[in-house]
Amino acid sequence: MKRLIGWLTLSFLFLPLPPSAARLPLIVPPVEVPPAPPPLPVLEPPLVRWTTLCTTLQGQQKYSEALSACDEAIKLHQHNADLWLRRSQLLSKLGKPMEAIAASDEALKFQPDSAQALLSRCIALTQLKQPNLALTACQQALTLNRHWDATAPATAWFYQALALRALGQLDPALTALDQSLQLQPAASGILAERCAVLSQKRDYKGAIAACEQAIQVNQNWGDYTPARTWTEQGYALHQLGAFTIVAAECEQAFREQKFFSREIEACIKQKRMDRYTVALEAYKQAVLLNPNEALAWTLQGVTLATLGQYSPALTAQDWAVKFGPTASRAQVNRCRVLNQMGQFGDAFAACELALQGDGNWETDAAFAWNQRGVALAGQGKWEEALASLDRALLLNREDADTWSNRGVILWHQKRYEASLAALEKAIQLKPNSAQLDFNQGRVLSSLERYPEALMAYDRALQGEFPLDDTDLRVEIWVNRSVALWQVGRYSAAWQSARAATLLNPKSVPAWYNSGVALTALKRYPEATEVFIRATELEPNNVSLWIALGNAERQIKQFQDALLAYDRALSLNPKLPEVWRNKGQVLTHLKQYGEAFNAYNQAIGLSPSDATLLAEQGMILFDTKQLPEALARFVMALKIDPQNSLAQEGKKQIQKQLVQQRVEQQRLGSGGVMSSPATLTLPSSTEKIPNLLP
Repeated sequence: MKRLIGWLTLSFLFLPLPPSAARLPLIVPPVEVPPAPPPLPVLEPPLVRWTTLCTTLQGQQKYSEALSACDEAIKLHQHNADLWLRRSQLLSKLGKPMEAIAASDEALKFQPDSAQALLSRCIALTQLKQPNLALTACQQALTLNRHWDATAPATAWFYQALALRALGQLDPALTALDQSLQLQPAASGILAERCAVLSQKRDYKGAIAACEQAIQVNQNWGDYTPARTWTEQGYALHQLGAFTIVAAECEQAFREQKFFSREIEACIKQKRMDRYTVALEAYKQAVLLNPNEALAWTLQGVTLATLGQYSPALTAQDWAVKFGPTASRAQVNRCRVLNQMGQFGDAFAACELALQGDGNWETDAAFAWNQRGVALAGQGKWEEALASLDRALLLNREDADTWSNRGVILWHQKRYEASLAALEKAIQLKPNSAQLDFNQGRVLSSLERYPEALMAYDRALQGEFPLDDTDLRVEIWVNRSVALWQVGRYSAAWQSARAATLLNPKSVPAWYNSGVALTALKRYPEATEVFIRATELEPNNVSLWIALGNAERQIKQFQDALLAYDRALSLNPKLPEVWRNKGQVLTHLKQYGEAFNAYNQAIGLSPSDATLLAEQGMILFDTKQLPEALARFVMALKIDPQNSLAQEGKKQIQKQLVQQRVEQQRLGSGGVMSSPATLTLPSSTEKIPNLLP
């Protein structure tokens, strides 16, 4: 039997279900489906991975990590212009402009028409403070105008503006900024730079408007920040408070009045106060947004010092130095405040730190050398101070304050002609300064050129004053009264001194000069009242007690005069003139013993004064001590043969002695002795004391 080989076919027998089973549901067991296997990972090429990571990290502003990723990508593809460009941008962000330039050069090697690479080069050159090269790179980028992103043209115009500003080409810089704003109108950073350029052009109102617009837009700041913009706005507000600007505005408002009327002066002062106050608010807003904004602290300190608030100003400068310890600008402004506070040692140290700092000045280092000179002068180191000021003048010969300070130091050295020449140079550079005209007046007074000094003081009263001007005005009126007294204009001298007392009722020199002028006018009761007021303000001032005693003698209040002289001698017993004055008053009161002792004190202090000896001889004569009186007159004539009092006294005594001999002879024959002749002391020849400077 033959076997069949093939597929085995299976047959299934289906049996019919019972009727009852037809009503039951059919239960189908679930079928378990195995899970799908995970998809296999898509492996990116390493170049793509590193490039993507570099781009992502750059967008997250993680510049160091982005640079590392970019470098890894470049290792894999060294001829990729985009990677070199990105590397250049990252290096600029990290403050490495030299390496950024090298990277942009590599990008240009592989893509010579890359405007983006030229822009990156422009940015790096700006950071290196090479504005000419930066300007060329930005102009090339704008000329190519391809292979760069959508915002790049606006950025190129912006950096071109930075380069132009650095070159001092402010109008072209504004034009470039306007081009940038046309492409990117909602860019706070561009508006903030426009604010800075307008400030530099001294268009402070335009600057304030630009800064306000930047703050309102508040987006696309770039390297600027809101805090920096508030700082720029504060600076513009401060500059808008300058005397010349405000004076012009107030003159316009009061055109029909004399320029320096009280109303205009009040207008000037109020407007300046208002603008400095608003500037302070801007600086406070800046440090509120960013407490580390060192420039805001520095400028806040400058404004506070301008307002005469020196302690808060020093605190602000201390904060500036804390956040920028090597910032030359912060240190030099700290030096200035310390000078204004009279802390000259600390000021010198601050100026030294400024000169050793980062060299980032508002203008140049001349201001630091100038303030260093002020600090040295404050310590009496005149020659070192002059050397420091000369260094300042080597850097900037057009700075009026440096020339003025040089003049002041030369005045202290009594080199009056050289001092005057320096001050004349200062006034040429800054012709409307009250301080400079006042300084010139002081020097002219020292040269005894009083009419010219008066003209200088009068110019000073109509010049530009600091905001806190009371002290300077008082000084001018006081010194003006001295010059008027010297030329014999006593009434005008009193009026000038009185103006000073009205400005500052606590000014002792003003009261003193007022009293001296009243004395010259023979208004002795008023002079006495004035000197009493002065002694109440300064009870230990010897000159005041002497002047009071002299005035009281003139109105015959001799006991009060003695009290004044005694008070002066209690403060300084080595004053021969005061002992003499006391002796004269006691002689007038016929208290000859005390008068004689007072003259002994005066002669002991000034033994070569012939007049003292002659006046003491008169006391002896009045008390009929003729031999002793004659001895005094002889001693006086040995010192000064032309002393008229001694000559007259000696003549009278010799005549009296002859008469006595004649009378003695007559007595022997029954005659009667006549009474001796009498001499009277001359009225006081003391001059009114020199006026206080």
